[in-house]
Amino acid sequence: MVEGAGQPERTDAVELEYRPTSRDFTTAVRTQFRAGENGPKVIWGLVALVAFVCMGAWPSWREGHTTALVIRLGGLLFVLVAVWFVPVSLGRGLHRLAESHGTTRMTVTDAGVTTTTDKGTRVRGWGVRNRYRETRTVFVVFGPEAASDALTLLPKRALRAPGDVDRLRAILDQNLTRV
Repeated sequence: MVEGAGQPERTDAVELEYRPTSRDFTTAVRTQFRAGENGPKVIWGLVALVAFVCMGAWPSWREGHTTALVIRLGGLLFVLVAVWFVPVSLGRGLHRLAESHGTTRMTVTDAGVTTTTDKGTRVRGWGVRNRYRETRTVFVVFGPEAASDALTLLPKRALRAPGDVDRLRAILDQNLTRV
């Protein structure tokens, strides 16, 4: 296609270029979990589990049944470590997949996100994606939770200029709901 022909050139585009890291994806998975539809239910379920185990452990502690106390508290510790490890494990798996695609280059516009890797190009409009959350290190754009590509990761470290963070935030605010 000849430049200048067809679509007008967008001046409001924000470009990112990065090699994916495991930490980026772990942060994105945790963010999606917290902001997702089932996140609050799971968190309150964990709070209830901790309260239930502590109430069950109290009589064992008062009566000096250390074995029952250790089993209950050990089981609780196991569950909490497993809950912590799930996002880490998912983040590492997503990182391995993304790493196999090489360097990621993204262009974010009012129309959506165009992602280009060594293996191809993918265009995602804002139609299905309707929410985003900003963390200290990344912007995470959410799609339907059942979708295989339910999140789009936009690391702040990949932005080319300091003002790009504000420009990217403005594009996201204009097209999505911040959660």
